[in-house]
Amino acid sequence: MKTKLILLKIVILVLVGCASKKFILEKKDENRTQIEKITINIEDRDKKSEEKAEKEEDVKEENLELTGIYKDNESVLNFVNYMVESHDFKHDDLIYTFSSVEFQQKALDRVLGIKKKKVSVSKKKKRKGKKVIWGSWDRYEKNFISNKRINMGVDYWNQHKKYLDKAYEVYGVPPEYILGILGVETIFGNYLGEYPVFYTLATLTFEENRRQNFFKNELENFLVMVRDENLTMDQIMGSYTGAIGLCQFMPSNYKHFAVDFNEDGVIDLWNPEDAIGSIANYFSKHGWKRDLAVTVRAKYKGKRFKKFKVGYKKTYSRKWLKKRHKIKPRENFNLKRVRLIKLKKGKYDEIWMASKNFYVITRYNHSAYYAMVVHQLANKIKDKYLEKKEE
Repeated sequence: MKTKLILLKIVILVLVGCASKKFILEKKDENRTQIEKITINIEDRDKKSEEKAEKEEDVKEENLELTGIYKDNESVLNFVNYMVESHDFKHDDLIYTFSSVEFQQKALDRVLGIKKKKVSVSKKKKRKGKKVIWGSWDRYEKNFISNKRINMGVDYWNQHKKYLDKAYEVYGVPPEYILGILGVETIFGNYLGEYPVFYTLATLTFEENRRQNFFKNELENFLVMVRDENLTMDQIMGSYTGAIGLCQFMPSNYKHFAVDFNEDGVIDLWNPEDAIGSIANYFSKHGWKRDLAVTVRAKYKGKRFKKFKVGYKKTYSRKWLKKRHKIKPRENFNLKRVRLIKLKKGKYDEIWMASKNFYVITRYNHSAYYAMVVHQLANKIKDKYLEKKEE
């Protein structure tokens, strides 16, 4: 009996001990939870303090005032806010940048079509003999095709043959057409433009003209390009519309068509190798067809062509042109449908049949005369290059 009582007491003591131990553990767990809660609260407080400090800093930045010619200009301020929200620019950096804009009156006048008045000079003596009659094509062609420019093209071909050949291999664009673009656009890098691109695009974006939205888009792309490629904005010069580099790409074209053709890790439109590849890529992306003839001159009756509409946009059936209007190519041109291009010369009109590749050249500049002068300069360079190669 005594033995049973002793065993019962031992069991009771053990149970009481376990209960006490459990209570102590629960107490410790509760304390640990409280410590964790305090730690989390401190971290949340610190995080909120940091966020508050950042917001206060942002407010300080946004208090930076716009100065210069566009001081308090709502359009500029709205554009700045858009660039901050859409492209993660810093507000104060853009305010500082736009406060430095220098107005580009000359560029604006050209976009508006305002011609500078010519200063009157003493009348030249009239030359004796027959008067030379110029057509619109004669005047246009004279500005771009010369023996000097053809020889420069040949030299450029010899200097950059490796990458011109590579462009044909990769994109199917013959060297002469790349040289035609470079020759017309920048005289093979000898004239890259005289307008500071940032100031010019800012002026054309915020001053009234019919292409403001176009220039606003180009300004947006220009700022992103300068930041992402780590370029020095003040040193970038270009055309009066903001075209840049050897191939005169607009900033929006840089994003879509510029390539690192020499594979050095940098896209540089002022580098001949990247410029060559970028022009070829531009043509390719617009539908250039490898080994497709661009254009050939056509025969027709008469001296002036007024039968129906011509231009690079509309195509006609070759069969219909021959049967109804006696228009046919002077050389072999195996296409079922063609475009008709008219070149107005002094005493007659030239008619040319053109392919899709001619249309592709007009994507660079929406003008039939532009595409034709690129074509003719290209082929004159090619003829001269082959001639010298045979010597």
